[in-house]
Amino acid sequence: MPKLNFNSANDNFISKATESWSGLIGDPSSFPLERRIFHSISIGLIVLIILYVPYNLYTGLYVAAISALLVGLFFSYQYYFSRFKNKPHNNIVFGLAGILVFSINYFANSGIHGSTDLIWPVYLLLVLAISPYRQHVIWVTVYLLCFLALHTVEYYYPSLIQHPFTAGRGQFIDRVTSFPMPVIGIYIIIRFIRHSYDKERKAAER
Repeated sequence: MPKLNFNSANDNFISKATESWSGLIGDPSSFPLERRIFHSISIGLIVLIILYVPYNLYTGLYVAAISALLVGLFFSYQYYFSRFKNKPHNNIVFGLAGILVFSINYFANSGIHGSTDLIWPVYLLLVLAISPYRQHVIWVTVYLLCFLALHTVEYYYPSLIQHPFTAGRGQFIDRVTSFPMPVIGIYIIIRFIRHSYDKERKAAER
């Protein structure tokens, strides 16, 4: 009876998966690190948003669903032109779009008691990862000022904040459905940075 070579099958699967993933994010010889990070995060977030939007519609978080849909469409548009049309993503539009969408979501999704504050820092990390160094201080300053402004407005005008879900179960659903986005975003960014660092270190040791 012939023996099944599971190791060979597993190696073939990993090889094909790696090749497919490389095809989606672009070859390192054709795309710089910043664009490959952008492609990876775009794919991950698009997949999450496909699941996130209908679930939020089902639970009644309509503004959160619309915000996620807009972010997903924006990521899809930028990813397509960057990966397949070789037109780099627009850092300024990308950064400002995040501020706009998350600001609206902040007021519509329970403000400081909602999940928007979980996503802000990770989106900023993404903006920093895909933008040139000369823009970093500007983006950090802009996001800090916007963050402070939103919370200040809520403090003085709490009536502007909408509360689409109840305490307890509603907050639980909001947190659980929002948490995977920043976690996956952080993972992809750190993975690429570590991989790039290890590759350069090995090249220097030769």
